[in-house]
Amino acid sequence: MKQILLILIIAFVLIEPLMAQQVELPGRISITDKFFSPWGTSLFYKYELELYEDIYTIERTALEENGRKKNRKKQIGSVDKELIEKILIEILENPTKGIRYSDFQGKFPMDSINSFFKNHADNYWINNEYQKQFITEQLTEANKLKNNLEAYFKNYDHSGYIDGSSTEVDIKFHFSDSILSINSKSILWCGLPIEIDKRKNFSPVLATLIGQLIPESMSERKEQFSGEKLFSAVIRETINNHRGKIDNLESKAYQVYIDSLKKRFVVSNTRIINGTYSTNWNGEKRLSCNLRDTSMVSNVSISYSTTIENSVIIYPVSLIMKDYSQLYSQIMNSTFFREYLAENKERELSIVYDDNSCFTDKSKEFAIDDCKLIDIENKFENTVFISLRNEFGNISRWGLLPNGQYFMWWNNGNPPKPIDKENYLRCE
Repeated sequence: MKQILLILIIAFVLIEPLMAQQVELPGRISITDKFFSPWGTSLFYKYELELYEDIYTIERTALEENGRKKNRKKQIGSVDKELIEKILIEILENPTKGIRYSDFQGKFPMDSINSFFKNHADNYWINNEYQKQFITEQLTEANKLKNNLEAYFKNYDHSGYIDGSSTEVDIKFHFSDSILSINSKSILWCGLPIEIDKRKNFSPVLATLIGQLIPESMSERKEQFSGEKLFSAVIRETINNHRGKIDNLESKAYQVYIDSLKKRFVVSNTRIINGTYSTNWNGEKRLSCNLRDTSMVSNVSISYSTTIENSVIIYPVSLIMKDYSQLYSQIMNSTFFREYLAENKERELSIVYDDNSCFTDKSKEFAIDDCKLIDIENKFENTVFISLRNEFGNISRWGLLPNGQYFMWWNNGNPPKPIDKENYLRCE
């Protein structure tokens, strides 16, 4: 048995180099490398490689860098034929039409993930272990990493973008009776996907080999195709693509407040909002969620948020729990809003409540500027901020005063028409 195993090992050692020797080598290789950016970078190179015994000599036949053209032919070095053999064997043995987890697994080690959290977590509002665990799973579990890589490489071809960078590497292996075409239009790390005779290939090994073949220049293809910065790019892209979920997980640090709200409401879409500016906010950190009272009309809810400073809720959640009944009664006592909701169950009314009231100082400014009613700035005390969404998804913003008067101060098309002329305050 030991003799048979020894024979197999010797055979494998002998056969492996023979396989490489049996690969037909191209007599000539043509390379075109071009890159354009509308912000001032324009690069164009052409090379011809000729097989001479065990090496390919490299002749540069065209060079143009940012408007400087030099067409004089120049010998600039050589590459060993072994590199070409490796490229051809990789193409034959790994025609990867799709992304394979095993090909990229080694590029996302735990050491790199932990180092990213240590050095950059604060910049991406990653503040607890729930968030870190979620991101780690996105980069280490097979299907999740595959999905995130696919999202990263999805829009690889920017060659047709007038207002963006365009890039292309085109390599042709000239055999005695055929041509093998290798092409990449990717501006991303690894230069993937690479097209082999117009068939996509996602092998990072092949990308690295091709990066070694392309001569050094200002296009820096060796660095791009090696994928050394793939980890950094993909983890940032993954965080951006899952921002909502990550913000939701940050809210777990405030679970005691959320549990308090659950005593009164059905709570959904709980998340932390970091640095986001809106009609109501100035970019402060906020706990945000949607609230619904199941004993009330089903298409009425509350869009609620409250400011966080130094990890502490500034305005207690008990305020909305105390104020909600009065706000809801005002709405149901309004013939206009009550009948509008009753006409179609697909219509939705959201009470906007931030911190300790419906209108923040910022939303008051917007409403006053948009509405321009006489003395409107004196009408906001106990006024309900209402966001209406009709059955077609169109949104309009309203104010409902305690005396039953109401006004619309913003809409994005097809708002409901008021039926009570006496109580409707028309904005100028």
